[in-house]
Amino acid sequence: MSIDKDVTSLNAVRALGMMLLLTIAVACSNSAAERKSNSVSGILTFNPGPAFDNEEISIHYYIPDGKTAEMQFQIIMHGAGRNADDYLEGWKSRAEEYGLIIIAPELTKESFSSEEYIGGRFLTPEGDIAYPGSTTFSLIDRIFEFVTNELKLKNRTYNIYGHSAGGQFTHRFMQFYDSPFVDKAVAANAGWYTFPDDTAEYPYGIRGLFNDSDSLRKAFYSDNLTILLGTADTIRDKDLRQTPEADLQGLTRLQRGEQFFDYNKAKADEAGFEFGWQKVYVPGSGHDHTLMSPAAADVLYGKKD
Repeated sequence: MSIDKDVTSLNAVRALGMMLLLTIAVACSNSAAERKSNSVSGILTFNPGPAFDNEEISIHYYIPDGKTAEMQFQIIMHGAGRNADDYLEGWKSRAEEYGLIIIAPELTKESFSSEEYIGGRFLTPEGDIAYPGSTTFSLIDRIFEFVTNELKLKNRTYNIYGHSAGGQFTHRFMQFYDSPFVDKAVAANAGWYTFPDDTAEYPYGIRGLFNDSDSLRKAFYSDNLTILLGTADTIRDKDLRQTPEADLQGLTRLQRGEQFFDYNKAKADEAGFEFGWQKVYVPGSGHDHTLMSPAAADVLYGKKD
């Protein structure tokens, strides 16, 4: 009889233990869910005004849990697929790791042609340099101010990253637009480039566009710009521009990025200009933003080896 009582007591203790473990597990799970739920994400709608036919721009954003006053602000420029949501998703883990406010504007094909996106509407239809406020480049500062106001953020500077078509946009944005807010930039796996070269016609060079092209180069070379290149981005696919002018820059995206960096480094050294750029490789990456995005975040926010 006493043995039965002992067995019953032991089973009761075991049951109580299991209930406690289950309670702890549920509490931990709820705690993790609460932590995750403290992140903020969504889509804001921005109207750029009459100069852009009032075409609304969706701005995808994500803010991890934490003090926003301590977070840096990262703008992400999508590729030719205009898949801003995918690009934002590719940055979320690094946003959590580094504590970043990330946004990805969606410049749709219906509202912005390929040239209006990658070329930034830098030139008018007549071939003159456009008023800065009418360029696609100008939208970035306006979007930054709009988002910080809407989300009650205190950031006064941002970093910008673009991959593929976004890399084209980013290097031209840094070259041709004078933003008071941008700090650092990463142009990744761009298909081809506009060289600050007085001997080549736009969009491959800048011949005849500037009275003082040395001033343009000096300012451009002092930027904190990273040319980020996948070592396996060597395929001449249908999306790669294959004009004679583009092929002079190299036959692949990797070659073109290397030549763009090396050319400008040599010109800066020759002129005695400060050169703030770096060239960084992502081993094994092809034309893949899911591999390039984490690498870009590490470059910008200081991953320690």
